[in-house]
Amino acid sequence: MPAAASATALPEEIKENTTLTAAGNPYTGNPTIKAGVTLTVKPGVQFALYNINVDGTLKVEGTAEEPVVFTSAKEEAPGEWCSIDFRAGSGASVVDHAVIKYGGGCGGGAIRVNGSASPRIINSAFSKNSSYGVNVSEGGAPEVADNMFFGSGVSYAAAGTKTGEVNIHGNFVEGGPNGIIANITSTGSVVGKNLGGNTVIK
Repeated sequence: MPAAASATALPEEIKENTTLTAAGNPYTGNPTIKAGVTLTVKPGVQFALYNINVDGTLKVEGTAEEPVVFTSAKEEAPGEWCSIDFRAGSGASVVDHAVIKYGGGCGGGAIRVNGSASPRIINSAFSKNSSYGVNVSEGGAPEVADNMFFGSGVSYAAAGTKTGEVNIHGNFVEGGPNGIIANITSTGSVVGKNLGGNTVIK
């Protein structure tokens, strides 16, 4: 999806509640959603950006007919953009009916969940990404459910004293070296709520 001349450049910091609609497509930039702020993304929105850091709340509200698309400007090779990076304070975030492709260029995955954040990532499709589609590296309790991954799927890790909940269910993973990995070495409390109903095809 080449970036059009009429692209909307997002600010470096999103400091007030904001709603994006398809009228501004495609959206570009390297924004950070500040703590306490909500960015609401309506159906049909398209992003051609480098990275989104989420310290507040990201609400992606796509539909089956009009998903929200996160991709690169060129769409030529995996890893052309970095990631959606959920950090501490982003636990109310939801990614629903999105298409995430050509990401993961910073390592770790197209969606990275850090700081024990716990967003919901549901009903979405991942393809042509570098590394994992979703990488949860510091525990927490994100729900990763009813997604389709073409290539590597999901990694959940909790070490040290991290706490959390494994809630990864109903996903379909095809291709890639790894399907779904849960690596728990934490001395804290990490419980298994749901790790079932997933289909992995090599």
